[in-house]
Amino acid sequence: MKNTLEKLIDLRNFINNNPSFASTKWHKETTCDYQTITILKKNRIVKNMGVESKPHWVWSEIIPNVKMAQRVETEKKRHFGKYKSSYVKKKDRVVVKQQSNDFADVLYGLRIDLSDNISFTVNRNNAMIARKDNGAQVEFDNINVFKSVLSLLK
Repeated sequence: MKNTLEKLIDLRNFINNNPSFASTKWHKETTCDYQTITILKKNRIVKNMGVESKPHWVWSEIIPNVKMAQRVETEKKRHFGKYKSSYVKKKDRVVVKQQSNDFADVLYGLRIDLSDNISFTVNRNNAMIARKDNGAQVEFDNINVFKSVLSLLK
């Protein structure tokens, strides 16, 4: 049910940001599944204020809450209980690494001020930090030591 509430909130935010987006593509762009979208349309929680060729979707005044998530779950079981969703979403397919052992993954998204003439050479198995002005170089074979040095540079 907590998962359903997160899906409803995600869909509501998406509809508020993209009111003219086709409703047949919502389940591909959000975490919400097709059955939930069908139930929301059927119960007039999501309304099309435009026309079919130029839709303008509006979420009703109801704010997604736990009670709404429970109702959606019971409606899904009643109407779609025997069907299994065969569509695998892009967001479900992506596997996020929690603990990485690659040197390149450690540097991804890291912001470091490079005004100190520091350069990085990163491979999968090792990394090197070099200063351009005095030629000092340090090579790392252990990822934990590399992480601790990077934490000092942040």
